[in-house]
Amino acid sequence: MLSGFRAFTITHNEVKAGNLAHFVLDKSVQESSLNNLKQDCGIDELLYLSTCNRVLFLIYMDPLKSLSKEAFFKSFNPNIDKDLLVRVKAYKGQDSIKHLFRVAASLDSMVVGEREIFRQLRESYTESKENGLSGDNIRLAMRFCVESSKAIYAQTKIGEKKVSVVSLAVEQFNKYNINPDSNIVLVGAGQTIELVSKFLAKLKYRNILVFNRNPEKAEEIANRFSNGSGHSLAELESFEQPFDAMFVCTGSVDPIIKREHFRKENFKTGSKCIIDLSIPFNVEKLVSDFEHVDLISVEELQEMAKNNMSFRQNEISSAMHIIVERMEEFKKIFQQRMIERAMGDVPVEIKKIKEHAIKEVFQKEIADMDDGTKAIFLKAMNYMEKKCIGIPMKAAKNIIK
Repeated sequence: MLSGFRAFTITHNEVKAGNLAHFVLDKSVQESSLNNLKQDCGIDELLYLSTCNRVLFLIYMDPLKSLSKEAFFKSFNPNIDKDLLVRVKAYKGQDSIKHLFRVAASLDSMVVGEREIFRQLRESYTESKENGLSGDNIRLAMRFCVESSKAIYAQTKIGEKKVSVVSLAVEQFNKYNINPDSNIVLVGAGQTIELVSKFLAKLKYRNILVFNRNPEKAEEIANRFSNGSGHSLAELESFEQPFDAMFVCTGSVDPIIKREHFRKENFKTGSKCIIDLSIPFNVEKLVSDFEHVDLISVEELQEMAKNNMSFRQNEISSAMHIIVERMEEFKKIFQQRMIERAMGDVPVEIKKIKEHAIKEVFQKEIADMDDGTKAIFLKAMNYMEKKCIGIPMKAAKNIIK
């Protein structure tokens, strides 16, 4: 029965990201801790998912047994503060499966429509199966979960339109059709510029110049490219090579790229795409006054991201229609599977009855039969055995329909 499913989940929406650590297991103890948790709480199957924004426990157990979140987390981590525990969301029965489907399709994610959670969930399921934590019930739930998510991404537009500022920045950059052999300048070497560099590497750009306060970090990023070079930020003042585009993102509170830079020959010749991903801005706004310069600010990109996110959120209702349809199909198949399991012993028991009838109950009568009569009798018994096995199975399927 679906009432055997339970789910406990907590996300960035309920607690600060740092507090999620109270619900996270270190990889080195994950298998043993979860197996102990199963045993302590009388759980039959368990799936554990931990990401930077979410922790989810999917459980299957005897529907007649009770399991409160207080009892569950007392066994999981007795030191979890009660104020955190009240923020944990608990689901039961089909609501647990519906929640799983929503998570897999990223309807509840910080970034709606991102596919990373789908990959993480599948990896977590593979681990739980390999560690003997999950069985046939969660396997069936995951099968429908995967089918549901694939249908949502294929039949809705929830994954369309970029919502990451960095991916939007690169998308805008691509519109300029800059030659892969052109010089591209990266100012900064933090996480944002690192992401930009990965995009540029995929796009086969080769001549990348990285400027950063820490030249070693600049060199580390530059080494991703066949003709990359790392430099200190101070070298930017004497930089004279021609370039077609520049991405800027540092921790500076003051502009680094100023109008006065454009007095230099390499800054004032040729069209320039300048993308400022910094907050506060690292490129002086007056730079946009030059006709040969297109300045794209993080403010513009954030507005694009906001509009694109609204577009994705409008697709949630369409995604939910698919989830409701898949839920109905899952309920039907799950009930059928439960009946098949319950009746798994029926063929064996009927065979035992037949053997008992032949060898003991009617042993004397069969012994008195001639060979022809005995053959017909045994053939009839085998026919009855086969038909008796099929009757309850057929009846059960008709009930489900």
